[in-house]
Amino acid sequence: MQTQTLTDQRPKPDDDASVLLRDPPPGAWTAETKVTVPFGDSLPYGWPMAGLIAYAGDDDWVLLGSATRVDPRYATFGKELTYDSVATYGHAAVGPSADTLWLRLQHRVDPANGEHEYRAATSVDGERWVWHGVRTLPPGSQPAVGLVAMDRDNDPTGATNNLTATFDYLRFLR
Repeated sequence: MQTQTLTDQRPKPDDDASVLLRDPPPGAWTAETKVTVPFGDSLPYGWPMAGLIAYAGDDDWVLLGSATRVDPRYATFGKELTYDSVATYGHAAVGPSADTLWLRLQHRVDPANGEHEYRAATSVDGERWVWHGVRTLPPGSQPAVGLVAMDRDNDPTGATNNLTATFDYLRFLR
């Protein structure tokens, strides 16, 4: 894959982000990308983020990305899932960020229960990696993996807050 630019333009329905998905290889693997999100010193309104996604459905996914939320940018590792028919989202700020960030999402299937386990790693230089926690997706699903860019444009001033993220590559490592 060559350099790919995703732009999430609002107004759109809440679950409508720019996503580029592909089927991952079978078994254990690690997906890696280099993403540039030009936040600079700005603190855009909304909750913009861009990075790697493991996608089992609109309300069942894991995301590792570069984000900001009225504070300086950070690396985020989150999950949205459906629980009692309600979609819920939670995340952790897992490390430092920069306009350009390298991301790894390591996958394996738990032999005991069949859950898909995703472990996150981030790097600000592409050489030194910091590994973080694990998020899971349900057994029996076959999540696609790919790139995502999204921004919640709820700016009360009416300003348009589109997010543009540039991805240099998407690789699968064994």
